[in-house]
Amino acid sequence: MNLMWDKIKELYADGFLIATTGWLLLHLILIELYGVVRITEPNKWILWIEIVFAIMILLLAIERLIRDIRGN
Repeated sequence: MNLMWDKIKELYADGFLIATTGWLLLHLILIELYGVVRITEPNKWILWIEIVFAIMILLLAIERLIRDIRGN
């Protein structure tokens, strides 16, 4: 069971990394094309969901970094 959970976390972390990197790249390209990008989120629920997802991505990245440093 633990091995399956680790595999699921790896897949989610990989997916989050791809999505986050793509989102970052899109913003950088838009800044290059238009000179500025303004991001707003008028819906507070959506904003909080995005914040929670960003925290989840950060925690997964930290966990992977620690595990990679330890060599597991």
